[in-house]
Amino acid sequence: MAEWIFDFFRSPKADINGRVMMRTIQKKLIEFNPKERDLFVPVANELIENGYFTYEEGPLQSLRLTQKGRNYIYTPSAELDCCHESTLNPAQAQYIMNWHNSFVEYIRKLQFLVDGLILNPNITEEDKRGLQLCQLLLHGKDVQEVEKSLNEGIVNQGVLDKIEKLNKDLVDVAVEHLQTNAIVKEFWKQLAHIKIERDKQAEADRLNILKINI
Repeated sequence: MAEWIFDFFRSPKADINGRVMMRTIQKKLIEFNPKERDLFVPVANELIENGYFTYEEGPLQSLRLTQKGRNYIYTPSAELDCCHESTLNPAQAQYIMNWHNSFVEYIRKLQFLVDGLILNPNITEEDKRGLQLCQLLLHGKDVQEVEKSLNEGIVNQGVLDKIEKLNKDLVDVAVEHLQTNAIVKEFWKQLAHIKIERDKQAEADRLNILKINI
């Protein structure tokens, strides 16, 4: 529904303060079924409250595009910060909550392990460099974004991709700093990557069984 409303401004390539009459929207709204029509008012109000449009009363009621609304329409990578309908049932929500908790525990255990190894007085400089790189990954933006998404019950392909990338980056750093030859390094790296990819597919399959759309 939110995108349908934005389309009234996309079609004429509206700029800031571009205006659409409410009567124009209402004429098109008739094409929806009653349940869909009921979505219009709450979604429109949420878009207005979040600064995408302003509502103008009077004889010619209208929606007027704001700078924020214009930025959203003409920025392909932009995401709405509202109007996200939750469709998770209790079992789905519980699954994602458990996933969030296990991910947080996994990251914290790795952080504790890496921090402890760095303090080992017998560690070599090469090992220390590798562990410091792992530290950066474990405290990085991707980890924070995955934790935030799972905490909010948001699961999409991007979340799976970030988890896969994080695990592969950790493996790559660890393997790169192994004191062995290049052939052995490549073998362990590819072996670990295969397992990570299989784990990612298994997670995607579980989400599909639970009918959680990614």
